[in-house]
Amino acid sequence: MRAAQSQTQGGQSALAELCRLYWCPLSIFARRRGHSPDDAQDLTQGFFLHLLEHRALTGVDRLKGRFRSFLLASFKNHLSDTVDRARRLKEEETRNLYSWMQKTPKNAIDSSRSSF
Repeated sequence: MRAAQSQTQGGQSALAELCRLYWCPLSIFARRRGHSPDDAQDLTQGFFLHLLEHRALTGVDRLKGRFRSFLLASFKNHLSDTVDRARRLKEEETRNLYSWMQKTPKNAIDSSRSSF
């Protein structure tokens, strides 16, 4: 697993092998959690990117358990974090729209609706 984090040629091939082995099962897991095929692919890609950027594989220890268990728990956390982030963005957009509507005179909103 440490080899997958390495910038060497061997590290790149280890990372490619890691992706080859686990991409499909993780993507299927995301689909079973209700994500569309495209979203599942994006989530899986984002997860592997997260592993690389945060060098998460360097902390993997065989004594702490199986690698697949680590990977699945990490992916579940990634899915949860991504859904939470999207929900917070949507709530913020809704608050901003509501705030804008409160500040905008009612006649301006009514006149803009009549132009459609």
